[in-house]
Amino acid sequence: MPLYRLGSIEGEAVNELTTRKYINGERVTIAHFTFKKGARVRRHSHINEQFSIVLTGRLRFRVGDEEYVANDGDVVYIPPNVEHEVEVLEDSIIIDVYSPIREDWLRGEDKYLR
Repeated sequence: MPLYRLGSIEGEAVNELTTRKYINGERVTIAHFTFKKGARVRRHSHINEQFSIVLTGRLRFRVGDEEYVANDGDVVYIPPNVEHEVEVLEDSIIIDVYSPIREDWLRGEDKYLR
């Protein structure tokens, strides 16, 4: 399917402050996250290369030993197998792009979000 409409994809409430929608291609996963202020993504790592694009809001990323506060329009790069975590400083919407696809999500191995 060449056209996806985010509005027609049902969001999954992964916890009380986080909703996720995602689409898998052959080699890429694109995820749309809606975070409420105070949400956290616990420290974790995965084999996937990741770009997090902040559409709205403000988030604190800890990637390896570095820390960044990302705002509207910022992009955070997370290399494969590097531990990282996120603290949501205000209501935020982000797009994450992963390669390869998030096989761990398909297997239900996303406890760090729940």
